[in-house]
Amino acid sequence: SPAKGEGGSRSVTFDADTTYGGGGHRFWWCNQGQRRSGGHMIVSHTSGVAQTIEGVEFRNFGQSGSLGRYPIHFHLCSDVSGSIVRKNIVRSSHQRCYVIHRSNNVRVEENVAFGYKGHCFMTEDGVETGNVFRKNLGADGQRLSCVEDVLGGKGDNQASTFWISNFQNQFIDNVAAGSVNGFWLDRLNRGGEMSLKPSRAILLTAISMRVSSYTKVVTVQARHLYW
Repeated sequence: SPAKGEGGSRSVTFDADTTYGGGGHRFWWCNQGQRRSGGHMIVSHTSGVAQTIEGVEFRNFGQSGSLGRYPIHFHLCSDVSGSIVRKNIVRSSHQRCYVIHRSNNVRVEENVAFGYKGHCFMTEDGVETGNVFRKNLGADGQRLSCVEDVLGGKGDNQASTFWISNFQNQFIDNVAAGSVNGFWLDRLNRGGEMSLKPSRAILLTAISMRVSSYTKVVTVQARHLYW
């Protein structure tokens, strides 16, 4: 997708070198043979400032075993109304894709992710509200085989394309294909009503939608899920 700029538009790609091995973050580590480390992009502490990330491809981003190192990451921004993450591509991510962490009112629209490890589109802590995930596509999600000490067991080794931790966000017209889980509803915040319409998981082989409530997990398996 082209990134818009002064005087027209052009293709913009960030392609990071990948390193292998290493112990990972001091709080969260992988076995050395499993660790992959690329670039990461973070929007941090920008309360009240609208951000736009549009038409950019991120290749080989994410740092497996390092907390907070994801391809696109809004971090502790509080209210960033007017912010848009649109028409981007995340390819071959080593850890997650589009992560909204303690940031509210971000629109994540018409993005694509392919060949990622761990969860992909996610609200991280369960306190995020007012975010809209619309017309996004994630495909070929793979397990992230790391020890999840600091992440509190969010289940990245089960790789959900959409990991939804607070029902006070909207998920509209999204598509998940060929991941371990398409949509995982995990009510960390236990409040609000879920808006999930009419997103779909298109499954090349039978994979699951998971619904977690407290410690109970209900798994529904089907070849095609529509709601």
